Amino acid sequence: GYDDADAASNILKVKRAWEFLRNEFQVREIQLDSAPEKYEGQIDDALDIHAGGWKLEEYGIRVDAIRQARGDAKLLKMASAVRTALFMARYQSDIQNKGGKSRDLEQKWIASTLGAAFLPGGRDDQDMTCAVRFFATRLGWGDPSESEEDVMPVERMDALLERALACRQRLDKWVDQTRSGGSKVVIRDFVCDINWGTSPWASDQLGRLADNAAAAMRAEAGGGGGGGKAMPTRDKALGHMDMTLSSIPAGQPQDLLLYVVRLLGRARADDLAKVKASGSARAKRLGLYRLLKAQKFIEFSETDVDDREKKNYEKLEAMQPKAKIVSREKMDSFYERLQEDTQRRRAALEKAMNERMAKESQIVKSSTMFSKSK
Repeated sequence: GYDDADAASNILKVKRAWEFLRNEFQVREIQLDSAPEKYEGQIDDALDIHAGGWKLEEYGIRVDAIRQARGDAKLLKMASAVRTALFMARYQSDIQNKGGKSRDLEQKWIASTLGAAFLPGGRDDQDMTCAVRFFATRLGWGDPSESEEDVMPVERMDALLERALACRQRLDKWVDQTRSGGSKVVIRDFVCDINWGTSPWASDQLGRLADNAAAAMRAEAGGGGGGGKAMPTRDKALGHMDMTLSSIPAGQPQDLLLYVVRLLGRARADDLAKVKASGSARAKRLGLYRLLKAQKFIEFSETDVDDREKKNYEKLEAMQPKAKIVSREKMDSFYERLQEDTQRRRAALEKAMNERMAKESQIVKSSTMFSKSK
């Protein structure tokens, strides 16, 4: 019957899951016993040692749910989690090895912001020149003609990275709360609620420097929105970083320092910590600038995808015939009638099947085939 088939199917699933995990555990020198009372502890040990290596939490897998499960359920959950982790690792590897589309998108971004003739340098000296000019003119860290040591001292970079790390912590907490609530995580919806005007942030002087830079840019543009010329939207001398007050995407804080902290706060915490722990000041300057540049490109990519989806949706909507608008009450009434009709049909079907089975049973009992042998 169906129950026997389901039981056999479940046994096969458990067997395959155990064989899969046994092979994966052997690679990591962990023995997996076939008895549930033994392999439960072995799975927990594997989670303690290798959950980070598998990046289970990074891929949205609930490790606590695996730990709480027992018996076959624990085995199946663990196998599913490891399969997901291995798939995501292969997928990310393919993305890195087949980065043609990403490179095309980067070319489009460069062409739209810097001009088609501008090619990314990649050399340290070029990036350093761009970094010094960006932090000097946009965040008020000094004058572009000054040396990199004067414009980007270590303590100032550390202060910015500390803000970014604090923002990243709030982002991680927000992601966990959003997922726990069953909502879809959209990083762009995150708003960092840290009050940068309080201690210890107020003492790092970054806000004062950024305010001075913003005032200088507004004065240069003719007084900001007061009838002067528009704010510049491109500065090729800044290299790959095209950021002005007028180029901040809609819905974001209209403050370049807040915007820069938000971008850096989207980077991985270990990447931020790695830059902060750089062995030399020059490496820290280049790492900070390149990390910011990478996050700016990611934001551009997301905006590009959103624009494409919006245009495609608008085209699809234009092709659809105008549908009649039905009120909620009519929809509810229709649904109730549909449910009642479905129940009547199901009852009629069950009645017909019962009558048929009764007739067949009666025929079998009266058949001479089943009469006693003479």
